[in-house]
Amino acid sequence: MGTSTKRKTTGVVTFLFFLCGGIEYAIILPSLWPYLDIYFHSNRAFYGLCFASFSISGLIFSPVFGYWSDRIKVAKPIILLCNLFEIAGNLVYFASRNQYMVLAGRFLSGIGTGAGAAIFAMLARSSTIEERTRVFAVAMSCRFIGLIVGPGLNAVTSRLNSHQFGPFTFDKYTAPGLIMAGVWLIVEVSMLFFYFDFPTLTDAEAAGLYVPESGDTEYVSNETDPLLGHGKRHPVTSINETSQDHSVQLEASIEERRSGDSSSPPQSWKERMLAFLREEWIVLLACQFILFFNQTALETVIVPLGKDLLGWDILDTSIFYCGCAVEGIACFLALRWISKYVQDRWLLLVGILAELLSLVLFLYYVPTAKPADRRLSYIFMITGSAIGIGALTLFSVATTSLLTKFTSMKYQGTSQGVRRSTGFVATIMGPLWAGAFLSHLTFMLAVEVGLVAMILVMVLLSFSRLRVPKPQDAVVESSSGSTEA
Repeated sequence: MGTSTKRKTTGVVTFLFFLCGGIEYAIILPSLWPYLDIYFHSNRAFYGLCFASFSISGLIFSPVFGYWSDRIKVAKPIILLCNLFEIAGNLVYFASRNQYMVLAGRFLSGIGTGAGAAIFAMLARSSTIEERTRVFAVAMSCRFIGLIVGPGLNAVTSRLNSHQFGPFTFDKYTAPGLIMAGVWLIVEVSMLFFYFDFPTLTDAEAAGLYVPESGDTEYVSNETDPLLGHGKRHPVTSINETSQDHSVQLEASIEERRSGDSSSPPQSWKERMLAFLREEWIVLLACQFILFFNQTALETVIVPLGKDLLGWDILDTSIFYCGCAVEGIACFLALRWISKYVQDRWLLLVGILAELLSLVLFLYYVPTAKPADRRLSYIFMITGSAIGIGALTLFSVATTSLLTKFTSMKYQGTSQGVRRSTGFVATIMGPLWAGAFLSHLTFMLAVEVGLVAMILVMVLLSFSRLRVPKPQDAVVESSSGSTEA
């Protein structure tokens, strides 16, 4: 199998992994409460614990698998192991004899999400800075496609009659677990035969600089695969026109840069902490937490608001979320083109402003909303949610991409683990916050507006530091540094 074919098959199975993550979210969670209620007579507090256990295990194990990927510089063994946790977790969910087995099943499945840290690290290590935002946008859109496919499977499972297979019951409540176990088994086999790890780029190469062993010409990548960037490399004209002395100086500068990149073995935990305790990292993680916290809190209140103000039932809510998923896919695909011309920091800023506008609309309307004004409610609900989804796609891609660009190649796995854990904390706390203040929506929304305003100020104050140098700038900076030396 040639390199080009390997890249294509790897891209397809990576797409499949994120797709199945979205399907699992959409097919398991709607059946979780009736499963616990009808089979085991659980209370809502235990339902909340089962709901959160998936994120809790992801929170714990994402940094572990991210660190592991930094050590071994490959993702395949980690993905194969994590898929086994997904299969086991869903089988336990299907075959549960008591509510604690359901809890254990969701916890095991959450461990499997740790593969995401290794995959995002692989995508970062095999793509240049210029193409990375496009690569992440495509990868993230796959999950949204899964959120559309999932409700379709729910429509099928909801019509199932109960069948007994020995000690196991197969019905609309247990079927999602068995279906997802089969789906993850397909992913496991696909990853085993069609997923390939590719060489890690050095920090210099990721910045768009490449020095082949046989010559002294600089190259930059601009033809890429849709998911696994880094295609053909073409010479940079400006460097070809430089003098021989300048070329020697430039090569020396690049070698100096490589002394701290992925070719060096990972160092102590102290070095790792110092690599992450930087202004850019603190600002971006704050954005990651607050924006996901607000988004999940809004998702929590949308369901009761839709029921109270618009009379939505389960089908209406499902249609609404499908519409959100379609918008999300469209935004991610649009970002793949927009990111060629707009810097990540501007995408982040626009995303924060859009989120602020969405929250202000809800804060303005919800406290005075009346069920009788359905037309007005539709306008504000749809408009506010549409703006919020657009904001979600912008800041999720921008923060993920920027974090990789401010992290050395040897720490990409650890950084993705930390990023995903931050997101898991936010998705646990957001619904808890919204549930506690469901009867005090004005206060809840006002606090969220204040939080977004805070990170807006943080981003504006650090805006100059969030600029990622272009390859041409990197060349100039490298040559300047060599001259001064």
